[in-house]
Amino acid sequence: MSRPEIQPPTSQTPELQCMGTVPFSAKESKITPYVYHVLVTEHGIAATASKHEVKLFDASRLEPLHTVGYHDNTITQIRARDQHLVVTSSKDQAVSAWDLRIRPAQAVLRIKLSLPILTFDISGDSNVLATGSEWSSHESKIELIDFRSTKPLHEFTMSHSDDITCVNFSPFAPTQLLSASTDGLLSIFDVTKSEEDEALIGSANINASVSQANYFGPGSEYIFSMTDMETLALWNAELTPIVDFGDMRVMDQQGFELDYMINGRYSAQSDRFYVTMGSDYGDIHVLNVQLGRIEVAWVMKDGHSEIVRDVDWDDSRGYAVSGSEDGNITLWRAAVDLAASYPAAATTTRGEGSTPKSQPSGPGATAGGKHTRFSPY
Repeated sequence: MSRPEIQPPTSQTPELQCMGTVPFSAKESKITPYVYHVLVTEHGIAATASKHEVKLFDASRLEPLHTVGYHDNTITQIRARDQHLVVTSSKDQAVSAWDLRIRPAQAVLRIKLSLPILTFDISGDSNVLATGSEWSSHESKIELIDFRSTKPLHEFTMSHSDDITCVNFSPFAPTQLLSASTDGLLSIFDVTKSEEDEALIGSANINASVSQANYFGPGSEYIFSMTDMETLALWNAELTPIVDFGDMRVMDQQGFELDYMINGRYSAQSDRFYVTMGSDYGDIHVLNVQLGRIEVAWVMKDGHSEIVRDVDWDDSRGYAVSGSEDGNITLWRAAVDLAASYPAAATTTRGEGSTPKSQPSGPGATAGGKHTRFSPY
């Protein structure tokens, strides 16, 4: 199946309004850091940058509150654990948990691992921490740790032969772990089994370096994968391919340009799967992806001047936040409710070439001259 043509936004396409920006570092700083990650929390916007630190910003006034914590090397991921806790991983071989209520900042939990960490996740029951490592000393590994006691459980070292770029537990099956790697493989494990060959449930070869992969759907029955070649594919939860959309980039189509994928997200509120894409000059376009139709759901302009590294959403409060290589964090607000603002929500009907909302049609469905994008890892 070839990728449906992505239509340029029209005058009817809703825009999220830029409510303001704040630099990650003070303006007198001689070096502008890249903002790597942004995360909406109950305490504000948590952000990481190339200075190896985590900061908290007030979401309503868009002002810096305090520095949450530090790592000794690149921070590779940040996740919210509960109402007050954020967890970070780093190439300093550590996973740290930070209580956002504590000032001055201190790690309430720090787990030291054997290799530089590129990714992590914590199971939905909060029992198991899974980490994925950089390829180092002729190996990369998935390490599994009891998150409560920090006791090592077991590790998988044979399923990937390069950097492990993401690990994600299934929200509806907390013992099932999805991993992806620059070796081109997607793998699914049962983490209750300590022997790797018994734990490996299934795998698929994309034949391209995988940058992101995760579950989505009302029951996490689907998986999306993105590659460093900016290709997108959808799978069922057993890694049976549903559709390969191929290259998602759009080059200078009457001022409409999509240069790279930022992330993918499933909105339970609207029951849709979105892919957020950016341009080299800082514009953001959010695509609603269906099997036979890809449409621009929202446009976010004039908030950044460089490559956008991350976008996070708060559907309940109706805003989004982004971080960029220009060193700024930008707050975006919708003029109407995010879940209701998709223009085709009330008019798209099921028929040939379309499916309801985000859901793929099920297992077995058929499926120039710019600067190089810098990798933080």
